[in-house]
Amino acid sequence: MTDSIYYQANSDGSVAIGPQPEGPNKAEIIQTLVQALSINGWNIDHENVSKQPYVFNISAKERFIDVYIYCWRISNGGRASRPYEQRIQIGKAGEEGFLIDNSASPFKKGLLLGMYKKDGEAPIIVAWETEKNRHHGASKSCFVDIRTIAQAMRDGFVQTRDTDGNLICAFKKEFLNFYIVNLKNLHNIEFSLENQAVDYTPTDGNGNNVEEAAEETYNTLQKGINKIIYGAPGVGKSYRLGTANMRVTFHPEYTYFDFVGGLKPSKNDSGEISYDFVPGPFLRALKRAYDYPREMHTLVIEEINRANTAAVFGDIFQLLDRDENGWSEYFIENKEILDYLNSNRQEDKIAEVRIPGNLNLFATMNSADQGVFVMDSAFKRRWEFEYISISFVGATHAQEHLTYAGYKITWRDFATTVNGHLASALGVNEDKLIGPYFLKKEELADTNKIASKLLIYLWDDVVRHQREELFKQEYNTFSSVSEDFATGQKRIFVEELEQMLYQRRDVSEEVSEEE
Repeated sequence: MTDSIYYQANSDGSVAIGPQPEGPNKAEIIQTLVQALSINGWNIDHENVSKQPYVFNISAKERFIDVYIYCWRISNGGRASRPYEQRIQIGKAGEEGFLIDNSASPFKKGLLLGMYKKDGEAPIIVAWETEKNRHHGASKSCFVDIRTIAQAMRDGFVQTRDTDGNLICAFKKEFLNFYIVNLKNLHNIEFSLENQAVDYTPTDGNGNNVEEAAEETYNTLQKGINKIIYGAPGVGKSYRLGTANMRVTFHPEYTYFDFVGGLKPSKNDSGEISYDFVPGPFLRALKRAYDYPREMHTLVIEEINRANTAAVFGDIFQLLDRDENGWSEYFIENKEILDYLNSNRQEDKIAEVRIPGNLNLFATMNSADQGVFVMDSAFKRRWEFEYISISFVGATHAQEHLTYAGYKITWRDFATTVNGHLASALGVNEDKLIGPYFLKKEELADTNKIASKLLIYLWDDVVRHQREELFKQEYNTFSSVSEDFATGQKRIFVEELEQMLYQRRDVSEEVSEEE
């Protein structure tokens, strides 16, 4: 059997019998995915492409999504009786992407893709549902008609059905982010209405056209969630949540009245004191979500475990249970809150206090912090948790140099070498290691700032009870460690770590004592 009995796609939408294109290899597939995920205002913050699924953390304004992608080369179906048939064969890969419920969260997606690449033509991506192929066994084929691929080459995006009747999509790489954001609907609703003349003009009971009132509906492509993002200091927890959202930082003195709101005294011009209800950031975000129901809103809580969460949330705790649409399953009765939410509302008064489906609650947490409040299990059970691992991939200042012991070394090599020693030799947990954003780019050029920020963290928090296993035994005080490091010429760590750091120095950037 030869490839010449199968049809291949042309850029004008036609097909013709011809040899099967060699198609993209693994490196070309990854390169195409990186390009596709980095356009239309989206950026790749982190990536792990060592094996399938390829994991990309992508973000755009006020949005971020963790994408787990399986992608194989598309080839002919292998059956001479079906010359239009093309397929992928699902190979050996991790299962985590197949286990994602794409309809449950807008912030984590599993993708099953194939890629068709003909010499001289842009690649075409075909997408099947991961959920429908979850139990794929050792080897399973997913099929697509070559005519669908040809149509996508001509038109850009096509929705069709595979041999099992399931909706699949074929598209150019420019549409990948659009597919990711809308894949739930694209695999469940058939948008192709060709040859159907449907009149959507509303009429009254006598058949007369009437003006349709605008309907306020909550975003159907997303639903609000409660999520706590945690990890080692400097992994980029706050960075991933963007800067456009409303933010609040918890601290040990933070209270319910700060977070939710309450009656507070105020003095008018005549000196009379009155008590007015002053909303906190939670109520301001809640009101904004009710007032603008067609938009998604997010309240970011920084350092959530640095306050007594049970006391800060109070009766709001009851609202954290969410239904399948992201709304609070239960409500609370609170006259002051209802009065505030209904202020400036002439109609459609809110009768019950609930968190609507267009409001996310995101929080950050460093579980390694000392002296923080412990969250009880009932509170934690109402949140999703996402651990951010340490990765220097995508960190813009990873290759910036710092000066240590008379030589230059990149920030990535310095931090990862120290982390490796802490983990392997001292048994330090990952949540106490050093993330890429622990130091900013401008701080790397100043040894005093590195000492006052990084070294004090290592000295006081990470190796407080085993300092001699990281620092040379001659150091009894932090001031002596800091002063020697700040010179940029002296070695401060144990010999084993010093040797590893020296091996990873940048020999093209040697410095001398005269510098």
